Amino acid sequence: MKALVLKTIKDLELSKDFPRPTISKKEVLIRVKYCGICGSDLEAYNYGKVLTPLILGHEFSGEIEEIGSKVTDWNIGDRVTAYPGEFCGKCYFCKKGEENRCISTMVGLGISVNGALAEYVKISSKSLCKLPDSVSYEDGALVEPLSVGYHGVKNSGIQSNDTAVVIGAGTIGLSTIQALKLSNIENIYIIEPSEFNRNLALQMGVQKAVRPSKINKIGPKFIFDCAGFPKTYKDAIHIVQRGGHVVLLGVHFENVPISFLEVIAKEVNLKGSFGYSFEEFKEVIALLSQKKFQTNLIVSKKVRFENAINEGFHELLKPNRKAAKILVEI
Repeated sequence: MKALVLKTIKDLELSKDFPRPTISKKEVLIRVKYCGICGSDLEAYNYGKVLTPLILGHEFSGEIEEIGSKVTDWNIGDRVTAYPGEFCGKCYFCKKGEENRCISTMVGLGISVNGALAEYVKISSKSLCKLPDSVSYEDGALVEPLSVGYHGVKNSGIQSNDTAVVIGAGTIGLSTIQALKLSNIENIYIIEPSEFNRNLALQMGVQKAVRPSKINKIGPKFIFDCAGFPKTYKDAIHIVQRGGHVVLLGVHFENVPISFLEVIAKEVNLKGSFGYSFEEFKEVIALLSQKKFQTNLIVSKKVRFENAINEGFHELLKPNRKAAKILVEI
């Protein structure tokens, strides 16, 4: 099968004869329709931090091609997406419906096992989610990134009269803005150096694009850092109001030197936000079926599989890129 394989750092290859996955009794084989290129895919390309060689990709949609002998309630041809992280379902956190905190397994599609930037991907049947007919395959590939912003906002504790600043208007930042709008948050500001991405945020309804400075005399109550750079971590702590909340959604792989004196002195509430629960993943599908997300503003373009490296990865790695989410049509 065709597959986009990361052989080592900055060495991505479109293989035409990669072995097709063999499924176990409790797995299904999915014929991939669309797969998004995620910021973590770009990080893997630039810095490694994944097992290589590896097929990247975890934001996908497709239809079931093959079913394991012990799989029930699923049929060949079903339109699906899937929760891309393996979870045990038995630990303390899984039993609470917090699969993103599972302590027994940490297997990630396109991170530690072969992902969905390929003609076929295999996955446990318990991770499957059916796509309603009202949700296109393109939107189905956005369930994963939309769920990241949805989880971050849902678990932040923000209230309708609070002021929020979103740092970074990439896919996760734009997803966070939409989740804030769904939570009836009106006072939303964006910090984003790219004019292209700033304009997308403004089209989504943020009040204003600002520089890293105070929004008012006391500062915003909530900061959602969706960029994940050392400078943005520091900026978030600096501009949030005393007793305010900083939610960290952006991921940075290197150690970041931060003085916690300001965190202590301002009594800042730092909160990490990792992934989403399985239930939240399904809630996002339901919201997509109700047309609650502006997916047209998130997807900048679609590229054919054979052009995914040059028109996808290389495009998104340009300093002056004019794209948020790029979907690869498999």
